[in-house]
Amino acid sequence: MPYNRPKLSRVRAGVVGTGYFGRLHVSKYASIPGVDLVGVFDLNLDRAREVADEFDCAVMASPDDFIGKVDAVSISAPATFHYELAKPFLEAGIHVLIEKPIATSLEDADELIKIARDKQVVIQVGHQERYVFSRFDLPSLVSDPVEVICRRAGPFTGRNVDVSAILDLMIHDLDISHQILRYKPSKVEATARAVHGDLADEIDAVVTTEDGKTVRVFASRVGDKLERSVRIICKDREIMIDFANRQFELTEKGANGDRRIMDPDEVDGLPVIDELVSQDPLAEEIGGFVNAVATGARPRVSGQDARRALETALAIDAAIGPITREEPAA
Repeated sequence: MPYNRPKLSRVRAGVVGTGYFGRLHVSKYASIPGVDLVGVFDLNLDRAREVADEFDCAVMASPDDFIGKVDAVSISAPATFHYELAKPFLEAGIHVLIEKPIATSLEDADELIKIARDKQVVIQVGHQERYVFSRFDLPSLVSDPVEVICRRAGPFTGRNVDVSAILDLMIHDLDISHQILRYKPSKVEATARAVHGDLADEIDAVVTTEDGKTVRVFASRVGDKLERSVRIICKDREIMIDFANRQFELTEKGANGDRRIMDPDEVDGLPVIDELVSQDPLAEEIGGFVNAVATGARPRVSGQDARRALETALAIDAAIGPITREEPAA
């Protein structure tokens, strides 16, 4: 929805959380013309000072110190703190960009969305893959999709371990699957294993939609290799995008056999996959947020969009039976 607020010629911004992604948020704001980077906050004061010194902004003593000094903030703290950090900003009429997930429960997500609507402020959620997939002309490529298969994996980094790999990694692909199929889950099956602690580090799930379509998602933060791929199966074609190996494949099914296209240059309007891999989706995400704040435009990933992905993520979590537990490799 458009936001009924005065347009801003400049946007005063702050960042809560200066860890790996928080620092990236700070760097993007610092590079955008028309943005005044006011300050940062982190419980780790030394880390906050280091980032503030690097980008020439203030260190705030608490999140409350931003209120009255900024128009917009990024929340780049652990997911379990997203709700409690975002709520006071929204109540104060400050626009909020929350790293995914929007929250860890639907009740918290619904409350944040309601506050943002009542206060007429932007709430945007950091599902960065939207910016990658927007480069593909999917509406013209995808015709009557019936199944989406996503795989996402990588070695253990130690980040985001306050939540399972469902809310850490898989939720990206759930958001994309909702954009492709526009579905409501009917049946969910899932298995998981944990290596570093009690939360699932690897999940394999199958979601059957109310209209009989299928979403298959695999996510692992303890993988042996980097995987990042999406396969979209339609009645007349299949589309496969493998970002890790920089491969594209379009298979068109016809009466005279299949026609396979391996070169994106052969498809009108499709960008070269190397360009997609090397682009900066976080810069686009934050730039889009700043534009929404300044102009009242709808953000690309709204609170409702993020809620849909969260709802499916929580359904997958609830469907997991006993988690297989393994010891970390020596």
